[in-house]
Amino acid sequence: MTSPSDQIAHPANEVAGRKNIYLQLRDRIVQWHYPPGFHLGEKTLCEEFEVSRVPIREALRALAAEGFVDKVPNQGCFVKQLNVKETIELFEVRLALELHIGEMLTERGLPRDWVLTQRNQWQSMLQPSVEHLDVSAFVAADTDFHIGLAHACGNLSIARMVEEVSERLRFIKLSIDTTPERLKETANEHLRILDAIEQKDAAAVRSAIKGNIDHSSSRVELAISRALLSAHTITR
Repeated sequence: MTSPSDQIAHPANEVAGRKNIYLQLRDRIVQWHYPPGFHLGEKTLCEEFEVSRVPIREALRALAAEGFVDKVPNQGCFVKQLNVKETIELFEVRLALELHIGEMLTERGLPRDWVLTQRNQWQSMLQPSVEHLDVSAFVAADTDFHIGLAHACGNLSIARMVEEVSERLRFIKLSIDTTPERLKETANEHLRILDAIEQKDAAAVRSAIKGNIDHSSSRVELAISRALLSAHTITR
């Protein structure tokens, strides 16, 4: 009886499998399902995904190229997580990008329909009846807000950079933005950003964006310690 790692898959399945495996592994790494240094063994992954070694190796090669894993000769691939310094540096990159986006939007404005949708969404989160917090849904909404601002400025290169940085920093919000109180604070911060842009108040835009990002960047060490504890618990 042959094992999954010995099977030869159909070429079309290999292509689809490679993409799917890459996305799943990247998502696990970004969400800290794996602790730093966790070994991603080919044989184990072949058995889990029920594919040959080809798509596994291709997925791991792509992850290594993007800095999600370290590839050690004759040992394999090991998960690479952000440390405190690297995370703070990414927040600095994000702040620089979003301040520039804010300046552009102060001059160009925002699509009215998008603003209305965002206002309704974030104002609904300020209602006294909102007591239960779906953290994943909240983080997704927060990410959509910031990426939406980036796309509204009309520069696709900047938008892609914001998407990449936001993806890498998602674990911060998943680790620390876990209370209804923080949800309401974020809602107010986002509404202040929208107000300032619509009023074309450049100073207020800068202040609102900086305040929103600073809340998360000031708690990096706490977020990493929580993510690390969670990762070790998951992989036991």
